Amino acid sequence: MLNLALLFVLIVEVTFFTYFDKKIYGNYFSPIAILSFPLLIILSLAMSFSVSLGFKPVSSSLLFLCIIGLFFFWCGSLFWSVVIPSKVLYGIASKFQKPQIQISFKLKTILQIIAWLVIIFMLYVFIQTMRGYGGYALSGSDDFTRAYGGGGLQGHILGLAIPLLIFFISIAKKRDYFTLVTIIFLVIISLFYRVKTWLFIPIIGGVLLRLFNERKFRLKPIQIIAAIVVVVLLFLLTYSFSVKADNYDFFGKILLLLKHLMGYLFAGVLGFGEHIKEGLPIGDNPKALFMPFINFYNYLTGHEVANVVSSYHVFIDRRSLEDVNVKTFFGTILINGGYFIGVFYVLALSIVLYFIWIVASISKNYWFVILYIFYASALALGWFDFYYNQLPFLELPIYMILL
Repeated sequence: MLNLALLFVLIVEVTFFTYFDKKIYGNYFSPIAILSFPLLIILSLAMSFSVSLGFKPVSSSLLFLCIIGLFFFWCGSLFWSVVIPSKVLYGIASKFQKPQIQISFKLKTILQIIAWLVIIFMLYVFIQTMRGYGGYALSGSDDFTRAYGGGGLQGHILGLAIPLLIFFISIAKKRDYFTLVTIIFLVIISLFYRVKTWLFIPIIGGVLLRLFNERKFRLKPIQIIAAIVVVVLLFLLTYSFSVKADNYDFFGKILLLLKHLMGYLFAGVLGFGEHIKEGLPIGDNPKALFMPFINFYNYLTGHEVANVVSSYHVFIDRRSLEDVNVKTFFGTILINGGYFIGVFYVLALSIVLYFIWIVASISKNYWFVILYIFYASALALGWFDFYYNQLPFLELPIYMILL
C-alpha cells in the first residue's frame, strides 16, 4: 500500500510540474516531462509485473528518491521563470533567433556524404576487428566491443552516428528511400557496438525531434505498436550477439531473450533498491559525476580515458541470474555523489537543461533544438541510468555547434 501511495504522489507531482512548464513555455517537451513520464511507465510496469515474473519488488526508497529528486530537478524551471527576469531569457534567445530552417538539398546532401563516410569506415573497422578476434563467434565479447568502437579514432567516428541518426530520423519520409537506407546502415553500425544506450538515444532523439517540430503529439495506435515492435526487435538483435543459448531451441532462445528484455526494463528501478538493501556505499565517488571534463582533459593530454561504468553489481531476480550495475538517473547521482553533492548537482544540471530547452523553444534555432533533443534523449532513459558523466555528452555538442 505504501508503494501505491507513493506512486500516486509521484503522478500528481509530475502532472503539476508538466502543466506548469507547458503553461509558462508553451510545449510539453520540458526536461521534467521527458525524464518523468518514461520513469512512471517503467515504475508502473515493475510494480505490476516484476514479482510475478520472478524479479524482486520495487523499493519504497526509490519512490521516495524520485519524488524528492524530481522536485529538485524541477527547480531549474522555477529558476528561469521566477528568479531570472523573462526579458533576460528572451534577450539571450534573440542571439540565436532565426526561423526554423527548411532542410535544404545542400545540407541534406552534405550530411548524407558524412554519414556514408562514417558507415563505410565503421564497416571496415568491424571487418578488421572480426578478423582480429577470429570471426563472428566472439563479436559479442566485451573486448570485441571495446576494439570496435570503445575508444580511439573509431570511437569518435562512431559517435558521429548519433547526431546523424537524430537528423535523418527526424526528416525521413516514406518515399525518401536513400535516407531510409542511410538510417538502416547507421543503425547497423550502432548495433555492432552492442551498447543499447548508444542505439536507443539517437532513435529516441529522432522521434522527439519530429514531435518537437510539429509541436503536438499526433501518434496513432498503429504507430505506437510499430514503435514498440521495432524497439523490441532492436533489443533482441543487440542481445543476440552476447547471450549464449546453445542448449535452447528457437522458442527457448526467444523466451530467454525476452527475459533479458524484462531484466533490462527493470534493471534501474530494481537495482537501486537492492543497492540500498545490501548496504552498498553511498557518496564515495563524486568525481564520477564530472568525468566528461576529466576525460576530455585526459584525451587532450594523451592520458587514458577513464571508465564510468559502476562497479557495484546487484541481482534483481530471485534466482540471482540478472546481474545489473545501473541504478536510475537519481540513484546513480546519489550513489556517486551522496546527498549533499547530489542535490547541488541535480540543481545545476536542471538549470543548464532548462536553459537549453527554453532557448531552443523561444529561438527555434534548428541546431539548438537538436542540441536540446540530444540531451533530452538521455533523460528519456533516466529510468535505466544516468548518462551525462560520459564523454560524448561533452564531445558531440561541439559537432552540433559547428554544424
